[in-house]
Amino acid sequence: AQDMNRFLENAWISAIVDIVMKHQDQWEKYVEDTRDSVAGYESLEHLFQCLAVLMSNQLRQAVVSSLHSFESFLLPYQDGNAYDGEYSDLMFTRKQVVTLKIIVDQEGNVTHQPKLEELHTLLRETCEEVILSGSQIPRVESRIFADSERSIPGDQMILKSCTLEDEHNFMVQSTLRDIVDKNR
Repeated sequence: AQDMNRFLENAWISAIVDIVMKHQDQWEKYVEDTRDSVAGYESLEHLFQCLAVLMSNQLRQAVVSSLHSFESFLLPYQDGNAYDGEYSDLMFTRKQVVTLKIIVDQEGNVTHQPKLEELHTLLRETCEEVILSGSQIPRVESRIFADSERSIPGDQMILKSCTLEDEHNFMVQSTLRDIVDKNR
């Protein structure tokens, strides 16, 4: 998550800052040409708010797309190991993502290695990492006006994206849990 977060901050946000600064003459006039500087600043804030909404939507879309890509990677295994009819050697030619060992101890107790709950935890944590990679990304104006007297509180200077409580996260995790359960 940290690598993707750094990439988004250093590459994506920096590229947008460069574009905005390249066209500074277009938006700077909101403040300079207005007799009432409050109205000018409000217009400028509105411009940057629109930019933040667009960028938040793109960020959210990227996170949701990544979650669904991870889900799609495991979907071919959704039918599990059950089969009807006669067994054939070529029925299960798909490469395993995880090898699950079944261990029977001397008393006849059966355990899995890794434990199924460990697989569920690993998949949940992977989804959480994808979501966290899109969190705490600063808004463009936090870079442009870093030294400005008119500062906005820090929590308002972060792009909005998916959260751990997001419906997409729960749906993907539910699908992945079902896939693991069908493959035991």
